[in-house]
Amino acid sequence: MIRRLLTPTLAILLSGLVMTGALAWLVIDRIALLSSGREIVLAIRPVDPRDLFKGDYVRLAFDVSEIDKALLPDDKRQRGERRFGPGATIPLYVVLERQPDESWLPVAVSDTEPTGLPANRIFLKGKTQWHSRRRVLYGIERYYVEEGTGLALENLARTAKLAAIVAVGRDGTTAIKGLVVDGRRVYDEPLL
Repeated sequence: MIRRLLTPTLAILLSGLVMTGALAWLVIDRIALLSSGREIVLAIRPVDPRDLFKGDYVRLAFDVSEIDKALLPDDKRQRGERRFGPGATIPLYVVLERQPDESWLPVAVSDTEPTGLPANRIFLKGKTQWHSRRRVLYGIERYYVEEGTGLALENLARTAKLAAIVAVGRDGTTAIKGLVVDGRRVYDEPLL
């Protein structure tokens, strides 16, 4: 009798421990990326400031999201079209190079993680749709802000130069670390 009661209790405790561990890993992973990821600054163009369920946000468009198809070698482009059908998501690694004016421009695209990059280059892990290879998403296209500030930030984008400070992990993952308005850092994302 005791053994029958102990087994479900142990299973519930074990599943609770696994779920807690998974949530803790997500938080720890984000903190690690924001605190130790390499910082780059990317120009942004905000659009649409509201999500009824999650609150105010600014949808961001990055210049480095628009990729020249010439950066994809022809053989990979053809192989990708055979491997993936319409609507499929294709993982990509976009290599950025720092320019003399401190901006970052895409110089190469690969379907494998780049290695041995010089100090003036970094890669971002992204994904694109099969039918639209020119647009790469990095997972940082929505930036949630305090309630009531989304419209103000969108209006500011019309009169000021906005940029995002992006933390980039060793594996190319990204997280927005802060915002820059007219060259001045105005906001830092809290770690928790």
